[in-house]
Amino acid sequence: MGGFVVSTMWLDHWDGLRQDCWRSESQIHLFRADVQDRLRGMVQERMPGGFVLRGAQGTGKRELVRAAFEHADSGIAPVWVSGSRYGSEKSYGAIQFLLTGLPDAQLNSPLAVFGHLKSHFELCAPKAVVIVEHLGLIDPLTTAVLSQLVSNGLVRLILLEEVIDEMPQDLAVLVRMGTIEMIHLDSLTLKEARTEISLMLGLGVSYLTSFHLWRYCAGSSEVLRAVVSDCQNAQAFESTDRFAALKQRALPIGLHTEHYVQSRIQQLSSDQRAILDSVAIRGELAESTGTSSQAVDFLVSRELLDRQGKKWSIPNPAIAHTIASWQGLPAFNATELPEDGPCQQAVAQRERLLPEHAIKFQNGQDSQNAAPSCTGQTTEAFEVFSVRPELEPATEHKAEQGNEHLIMLELLLEESRMHEAEKVIIELRPNGRKRLWEDLDHCQQHLALALIALYSVRVNDQDTARALVGAILADVVHEAQSHQAVRYTIRWCMGRTVRALISACLALRDWGQCRNLIQMVLDGAVDDHRLLTFAETAHALLLAIAGNEAKARDIGQPLRLQLAQTGTIADLRLVDAMINGVALADNESADAPNPAMDTSTNSCGRIGIDMCVGQLLSNRVHSRMVSELSQWAETRGEKLLASLLLAQQICQGDFHLTSRLVALQHGFEHPMANSLRMLALGVDNADTTAITAQLGRLIELGFVSLALGAEAGVYGMLNAGQMRQLARSAGSFLAKIQPSSAGSDTFASLASLTVLTEREKVVASAAAMGLSNQEIAKQASVSVRTVEGHLYQVYSKLGISKRADLKLHAGVGGK
Repeated sequence: MGGFVVSTMWLDHWDGLRQDCWRSESQIHLFRADVQDRLRGMVQERMPGGFVLRGAQGTGKRELVRAAFEHADSGIAPVWVSGSRYGSEKSYGAIQFLLTGLPDAQLNSPLAVFGHLKSHFELCAPKAVVIVEHLGLIDPLTTAVLSQLVSNGLVRLILLEEVIDEMPQDLAVLVRMGTIEMIHLDSLTLKEARTEISLMLGLGVSYLTSFHLWRYCAGSSEVLRAVVSDCQNAQAFESTDRFAALKQRALPIGLHTEHYVQSRIQQLSSDQRAILDSVAIRGELAESTGTSSQAVDFLVSRELLDRQGKKWSIPNPAIAHTIASWQGLPAFNATELPEDGPCQQAVAQRERLLPEHAIKFQNGQDSQNAAPSCTGQTTEAFEVFSVRPELEPATEHKAEQGNEHLIMLELLLEESRMHEAEKVIIELRPNGRKRLWEDLDHCQQHLALALIALYSVRVNDQDTARALVGAILADVVHEAQSHQAVRYTIRWCMGRTVRALISACLALRDWGQCRNLIQMVLDGAVDDHRLLTFAETAHALLLAIAGNEAKARDIGQPLRLQLAQTGTIADLRLVDAMINGVALADNESADAPNPAMDTSTNSCGRIGIDMCVGQLLSNRVHSRMVSELSQWAETRGEKLLASLLLAQQICQGDFHLTSRLVALQHGFEHPMANSLRMLALGVDNADTTAITAQLGRLIELGFVSLALGAEAGVYGMLNAGQMRQLARSAGSFLAKIQPSSAGSDTFASLASLTVLTEREKVVASAAAMGLSNQEIAKQASVSVRTVEGHLYQVYSKLGISKRADLKLHAGVGGK
């Protein structure tokens, strides 16, 4: 199985991803942490000139600046200058409080005003910082004198500017000259929102929890703070000693949110208010306004109004729900609008055609009291599909039939029914008898290719899988320049495609591409909470594979807490498999999942192959499961999983399985298949050199569990030097996979794979924490020479040559 899947057969009949499905753009954009660093640098007098902090209303510009000065030890008290309607009508109206000592007769002399301010600011040590907001309401003479003060190095300036405002000419010149740096502050990313929520609550939260709040606030920092405060007051969070989750998706409307909304709309005219009231309830403009274009344009420019198709909406759901609540009515739900584009129509059609019992299985709507066999449900669905009368060759019927094939392919892959999945793929082939491929729309085609890639890697056809994944992701996943951020926008139709791609990349051990895809989803590129749950689970799994179980725990446990409140059974099973697989849950915790789930082969089919491969990569598959699970995988056609499990058994001493392992590699020439073949040959010939070399190659491909073994099986055949060689391969892999996410507990995980003695672990951990040899010797009550000897053994086993490399392995390098 798998030989018929030739990547060119599919790619020759595919036109590539459309930009409306998956769009990426590089923007000159700093994340909030970077902005805070710049502002702190100004406070500490490392940066002259100043900044223009430019962003839409609600992006939290004022709070960022306040935080920079509140946490500073420099003693600087910034001077706040705020524009107003009154001040804009009077010369130097915004800075009258700085001119109290200047005679009124001299207020008409710009030179006298500058001289007075110069004398004032020359006395300031350190150099004063002037913060200007509401720039559009400040008179030209004030902006001119402030520009002169900056040009003469007397003050540093921070301008808080709305995106819609036009900068005065004097200040624009300073920006062009580079005296003042322009910083664009965009709305919160999902990651930034998660950080902000955690800081407010003092507890860890999942990306899923953050997603519900972030989407409700439309990425507005100010609205997010108001909503979280209202949730706290309404006791809407379920909390443990370390984590928090929302009790329900419906969020309360409290005083903080109402106060913010009131501040946003209090300056609006009656016509503008009437428009918002009508749109909040009905999604339509108020008839009484006569759809005044001036009023509408003003609201659109302030991001208070947006148009979707034939309907209008308020882009920020929190504002919309608050305005509707004041009228005692439910808010108009813009997310339920029918989409006119082919992407949304295809997804909607796919859901309609899915049999009801299959929809329940896919969405996890199983009974709380019983856990019926998913295999049985899918069997029934497949039987309904297979006995369906042949459809007429009319275009609309053929498109519908192709859609049904995609539905069944997803379900069959979920159930690890690879032989039946192969039959569906054969019918989808370009130029096939039914010509189903030609009648799939564009969105159906990219989903089909992603599913075929996932199928291919699971039947061990890695060449086809890599070609298909590479073609789908060509020119859409790229690195940004150092001063830019890549922003991705992924349409809803791409949700299932991205999930299949993440699974395929995980199975292919394409860590870079896998991390890119996961990060896109965690940045909020696609509005799909099911995909977000999957990506967050995979993110925790990758961290655990890299040896950083502490960070993985901080992701896995709050995610499960949120799913226990608002998730589905299917989502809980997915997360439980990951938690069990990488041993993240505390066995004594009430939140720990049922350990019996790991012993069920049906469970592995139900949750998907990617988590099973992840369990193996993390060395968490229990030995008593391996034999039963390998037989199950082989029967199901899961050649990749069966191959890896057989290799595990052979390494533990079941040498009679080598012929089965070789048979599974028949017809494949990729590196993993070749290494498995050569490993089996080495075992048959008792060739320890070949065994060590092939195990090392497999470990460097990501199968780190093969580096650890008791003194039995092939490991009993290897000498100490060969075991150290395997340890070095494991160290090389762990240092490469995700060094930026390494944590202080990484070394402990690595040490367990490198057969360090207990004394070597103690000495290595102390050295990684920065202790000198003399300090280690004093703490351990041994000689310095003994410490040096232990470190020599550690360096040899880890394949490193200096202390800095040891710190990298320990995850504390550079700190």
